[in-house]
Amino acid sequence: MKLSRFFSGLFLYIALGLMLVALFVAMAEPGTSPTLLSPAHEAQALVTEAMDTLCRGDFSAVEQYLLDNPSLGVDREPEDAAGALIWEAFVRSLSYQLSGDCYATDTGVVQDITLTYLDIPSVTENLSQRSEKYLAQMQEEADHISEIYDDSGNFRSDVVLKALCFAVQEALQEDGKLTSSTFTLQLVKREGQWYIIPSSDFIHAISGGM
Repeated sequence: MKLSRFFSGLFLYIALGLMLVALFVAMAEPGTSPTLLSPAHEAQALVTEAMDTLCRGDFSAVEQYLLDNPSLGVDREPEDAAGALIWEAFVRSLSYQLSGDCYATDTGVVQDITLTYLDIPSVTENLSQRSEKYLAQMQEEADHISEIYDDSGNFRSDVVLKALCFAVQEALQEDGKLTSSTFTLQLVKREGQWYIIPSSDFIHAISGGM
């Protein structure tokens, strides 16, 4: 018998033996969590790419990393300057940290992650009072009533928006708080490509807690 055939047969028996041992352990301990036979580098790389894209504020591009490519509903520009201020501050605040490597659970491959972001409700909570303050200030400083009110006696829309922008800027400086959310991303491989299964925790975090 040639040495190559001998070693080939030996390695085959060793491999079969290891498979039987692994099967025996799995049957003996049915409650234990499954383990990855090798590190899921591709899965973790997918998570990193998705989170880097998210932190750049490209939410539309993030959708391609999600299973079935669902719309995150953020493909439209903010309706006004005040909304744009809050959105830009939220995007600038985004950062993340992976907790260890991907690992296997009963439901599949997962990755623990902590996402830090601007808590948008902390900014919007007192906007009404702040806006009223700036409207009153603008009234006092106006030289003519037409600078503040329209022909119907209501505040001019541009004046209201200006007061709101002042209020948002102040709220971002004085009220805005960063918060962190730690959650587990579940991953699935379809046709050779890894995808993130978007959970409620993930959606809550990337919407700034709204």
